[in-house]
Amino acid sequence: MLASVAPCGATVPGRAHAPPNAAFLPLSHSGSSNQSRREPNPTLPVTTPNLRDDDRIAFFALGTAILRHRHTIVNWTVVVAVIFVVPVLFKQREYAASASFLPQGGDSRQTGLASLAGQFGVTLPGANQAQSADFYASLLKSRDQLRLIARDTFEVAEMQGRRIPLMELLTLQPRSPIAREEEAILLLGEMIGVSVAKPQGIVELTAVTRWPSVSYAIADAMVRNVDNFNRKTRQSQASSERRFLEQRIALSRAELNAAEDKLREFYIQNKVITGSYELQLQRDRLQRDVVLQQQVFTSLSQAYEDARIREVRDTPVITVIDAPTLPTMARPRGRLARGMAGLLVGALAGLLWVYLSLSFALKRKSGDPDATEFMSALGEFVGTLLRPISWLRSRFRT
Repeated sequence: MLASVAPCGATVPGRAHAPPNAAFLPLSHSGSSNQSRREPNPTLPVTTPNLRDDDRIAFFALGTAILRHRHTIVNWTVVVAVIFVVPVLFKQREYAASASFLPQGGDSRQTGLASLAGQFGVTLPGANQAQSADFYASLLKSRDQLRLIARDTFEVAEMQGRRIPLMELLTLQPRSPIAREEEAILLLGEMIGVSVAKPQGIVELTAVTRWPSVSYAIADAMVRNVDNFNRKTRQSQASSERRFLEQRIALSRAELNAAEDKLREFYIQNKVITGSYELQLQRDRLQRDVVLQQQVFTSLSQAYEDARIREVRDTPVITVIDAPTLPTMARPRGRLARGMAGLLVGALAGLLWVYLSLSFALKRKSGDPDATEFMSALGEFVGTLLRPISWLRSRFRT
């Protein structure tokens, strides 16, 4: 049976249409070896495979998204920078008065060695910890010292030189006197800064208020209170020893006088004791008592003089290195630094927003219902946040 031949240019039903030169192509069989031996046909179009992965964001796609959403990034940058800068703009100017001093103990022989050992975290047994720089730093921040400042009254040059209690200057809440004092102590703890330079052992303090004269007065009062604490409150061991020796000397003098009186009465009653062994023995006993009391009295007198010398020598003192001065310039409020930080954070937030938008757009394109709903809700939220910026831009354009 002869097969029907289709005319030239006609198509046979049920068969795929082949190109004119298809007859010159070799028959293909299943298998990769035959496919590899097939010769390329220059008349067929050459196609490149799609190398883009839908689950990843290509570099150029991200760059295109950033360029298209540049206004959004700018809006984010402006909003965050404003949030960073606005609190500083309305902050009142503050003035800082600083002072520094060096604590010095009485025993100069151990001061240098103890200071050297303290740099390496070693505590010498003979070192007096009550005279260390850390002790004075804690003393300046103690509640007793802050209470003295809180109860003080200062002359405010910025208010026509009036003397105003510090609690009135701090504008405390209308509470009971005890509560106001506690609140003033807490505020002073924030207004006064104390630090220690470890290698040198120098104590540095800073008082910050809205009034230059008050800052200076607080810093000066803190230094004076520390000096008064050394002179009146912190009594050295030599001072306690001196008071003890004073009592012992008075008692020893009375005992010596009593012993001498007994020996004098013995001589008055017994003018001749030669030949009497009992009287000679009693005289020797009375003389030994007098000599013993004299030795005790002499030793106590010498110890008393040494204690008086050590009392002056061992009294802890402070050497003021940098006396507080009246500040003339306000502290920088950090507007530039906060503005730059706001710009940086805002730009990063805008870029993150674009990246997330592109990521969710790909998810939504792939048919993820959760991504579609989330992007819709997030777009409404961001639009609400950026509405004031859009309104301002429209106002400036008109």
